[in-house]
Amino acid sequence: MMKKMGLTLAALATIVLVSCGEVSSSVSSSSSSSSSSSSSSSSSSAPVDPALEVLNDAYDSLGALISDPTNITTGFQVPVSLAAGSVTVDWSSSEPGVLGFGTVVANNLINVTVNRPKKGDGDAPLTISADLSIPAELTTGNLTREWTQAVTVKQSTVDEVVINNVADILALTDPALDRALNVELDDMTIFAKSGGEAFAYDGTGVIQIYRGSADSLVVGKVYTITGLIDWYFGIWEIVNSLATEDTTATPQYPTKEVINEINAKITQLNTDGEAGKAFGINASGGNFEAIYARVTGRVAVIDGLPANYNTYILDTEFPVANFVSGTGTDADNIVPGTGLLVYYQTVDYALLKEYNGLVVTIDVVIFTFRSDYRAFAVYYVGGPTGITANLTPEQKQTIDLAALSVPASIVEATTISLPTTGLNGTTVSWTSSDETVINSTSGVVTIPDPAKVVTLTASVTIEALVAKTRTFEVAVGALEVSTMQQLLNLPLNAVAYSEGEVMWVNSASRSFILADATGYGFIFIPSNQPALTNVKLGDFIGVNYKVGLFNGLPQMTEPKILVPTGTRPTIATPTATVMTATEINAFLALPRYAPSYVTVNDLVGFTSGNNTNAYLSGLGSAFIQTFGASNDLRGKKFSTTGWIIGRGAGSPAVSMTIQGLSYSDATLAPFATEEERLAIAADRYAAIAPRPNAELKQNVILPAVNSVATEIGATIAWTSDTPSVISNTGVVTRPLAGSPDVPVKLSYVLTVGTLSSTPVEINFTVKAVVPGELLTVVATVPTGTTTNTVVGTNYATNLGLDSALFNLNFVKNVPVVAAINTAGQIRLYGDRTTGNGNQLNFAIIAGYRITQIKISFLTSSSAATSADLTIGSTLITLGASDLTTQTRTYSDLDVTSFSVKNTSSGGTSNLQVWISAFEITYQQVIA
Repeated sequence: MMKKMGLTLAALATIVLVSCGEVSSSVSSSSSSSSSSSSSSSSSSAPVDPALEVLNDAYDSLGALISDPTNITTGFQVPVSLAAGSVTVDWSSSEPGVLGFGTVVANNLINVTVNRPKKGDGDAPLTISADLSIPAELTTGNLTREWTQAVTVKQSTVDEVVINNVADILALTDPALDRALNVELDDMTIFAKSGGEAFAYDGTGVIQIYRGSADSLVVGKVYTITGLIDWYFGIWEIVNSLATEDTTATPQYPTKEVINEINAKITQLNTDGEAGKAFGINASGGNFEAIYARVTGRVAVIDGLPANYNTYILDTEFPVANFVSGTGTDADNIVPGTGLLVYYQTVDYALLKEYNGLVVTIDVVIFTFRSDYRAFAVYYVGGPTGITANLTPEQKQTIDLAALSVPASIVEATTISLPTTGLNGTTVSWTSSDETVINSTSGVVTIPDPAKVVTLTASVTIEALVAKTRTFEVAVGALEVSTMQQLLNLPLNAVAYSEGEVMWVNSASRSFILADATGYGFIFIPSNQPALTNVKLGDFIGVNYKVGLFNGLPQMTEPKILVPTGTRPTIATPTATVMTATEINAFLALPRYAPSYVTVNDLVGFTSGNNTNAYLSGLGSAFIQTFGASNDLRGKKFSTTGWIIGRGAGSPAVSMTIQGLSYSDATLAPFATEEERLAIAADRYAAIAPRPNAELKQNVILPAVNSVATEIGATIAWTSDTPSVISNTGVVTRPLAGSPDVPVKLSYVLTVGTLSSTPVEINFTVKAVVPGELLTVVATVPTGTTTNTVVGTNYATNLGLDSALFNLNFVKNVPVVAAINTAGQIRLYGDRTTGNGNQLNFAIIAGYRITQIKISFLTSSSAATSADLTIGSTLITLGASDLTTQTRTYSDLDVTSFSVKNTSSGGTSNLQVWISAFEITYQQVIA
């Protein structure tokens, strides 16, 4: 392989074409019998060749070829034909060594390679040219016109780095290379795909290709791929890519790892530090290399989690009820969730969900550790027929029915596929509400005039089971135009047609804003459908679609782009509306909304995973998701202008999403003042502070201020006016039976730097104990500084318990000290030589008894293999499977104490028992 300099070849990005004013240039025929300088300069007596107008329109469409010609940093694509192929374009460069035009790769597009000068060599000015040609209609030969553009290729911003292969990229740890290093890689075999992502292997390592050329890459083929490296959730990926197939190369594939014990694999990855890499905001801690694997486990759709993040693959025998989400706040204290998170952008995500509760064997790529969900995430890459499971006939019937699909709209005569056999061998039969339009036997579609909506009904049978049916609404022919205002109120799954001008396109060509005279609408392309790379900013298009709805935003889904039948509307450049916190709060509660162009001022940036989002005073616990905001804006006060393209879940929603088209200059944006940060901290904390309670029987949870005020730098101090009843940490000591209830006032003060807030008071009434009443307390480890325990010390208060009622102490035994860890665990260390490890003792004072214990274990990064649980005088031996992430319950008790001792031995390190919480049910003993 030829050595490549990582900064000499830029990534390739799709360009934007919109109309612009005509630039004076000659138009001539290749035949000597016809020539003209332009349509406006033709002789008034001579007929104007109709082809000339087409040529001029094509010329005008190149006017905005490059948004900033003075700042070329990456490559792009250019068309080789325009005007539906009638105009051919021949491209050239004055400096082909700096900016060169390649061969046609797909969709009549050419890859443009940009070789940026090395850092220190200075920028490179040059000129690109396009020779346009169209056959004349009134003469022989062609009409031609030359378009030119002066551009400047910017010098590299980082020192030259030698990149020969994927392994070289995976070894990079310099954060400055993020989106600054352009690479060219040969011998890249595509071994898996899932929507807008492709996974490539070159014999030295695996890397993800995100968007860019990923849509066009074919599994099993070999390519030379150029692109820009990007840091995302602990991985290096290649973005802004283009690819050229190498038809002479032999594909090579990574070894497919077989994983039958999922939690064991997760523990191993975490022990190896792979989870921690995602918590770094840059590559300095190393990156996670994707793993190609065949996994056997149980599909589990977890109740209570967001729909996009609720599907996991668990160990085959692991109870779904014992699922626990991951925990940890930094790289050193991570406890991953129990199972592999199936990323929602995976192709066939909805189909995989249909296997909920079933054991499956599937091919996946473990591609990262999601630091936001504390889980290793996978793409399923096996396709609709790649799921192996032992299914009952009824399950086959249900899954096969869910797997069926037909187009939402059809505008040209065609034949659609109406399968008669399901994925799992079921029998499928079809009926049509209008056989003359869609024939249910042959699938032949005849276009009616006017258009019709045809109902197709699929009936799935197997053995003697009663048939299950599903209907599909298919719009056939040209529908009446629905305006953007009407889209806002169209019913979910309705099929409609709209026309408008494209006002915004995201970089992956999967999200668009369409405008007409009534307003704006949103087009969305999911990852299992091809991106609309031919739709450009400024285009006037027609679109057939099915109405979707995501968190209140109506979406044009399953779009089919058509030639519009109406007249291009007059759409003025939108003027941004300034939104205040009051208006945003109202927006968050709307049942439906349309995209809008807005400005939001006085934002304060904060860290959100690898991204920068923003607080705004007055939003309570809600925030602004600011796509495109620089990390330099964290902790700073800034403004942004852009499109509202989404919001979070909930009612009201938890966030508003702005696709920022401009931000305050990060180098000029001032840091938020102490007063501004204190206002935000107070606003956000008020949303999560405990509510007044006149019937208080449990401890009061006092949330940590940093959970809502990252980058704000606030601290909090709580004060109780009756600490013997409610302590300053929220521990409640209820009055004894027969005593009166006690009113207590808690107050908190927030401090940022030298400023403090006015005390906020919250009133409670602590109820006295009722004779014989069952009481429950939960002992949890708070976030904070790790505490190495001391023998003989009562740590009840450290875990939120009343130390006058409970005694929680530790026996050291092993040389390593037991720990109450900031990550949220009690850690009991074993002794690999003797098995005589740390021991935790729990007791309640005389006059009370314990009736139930729930112990929540977590899977340690160095998992224990055994432990002794002694409840009263009863010894229970726990094995390795008992000490994984789960909650174990022991009921019908009458004891005053229990203990847990780590008895693990062997291995190369002291194995650990991790406990996140105890739930203790107890009662006063009535004489």
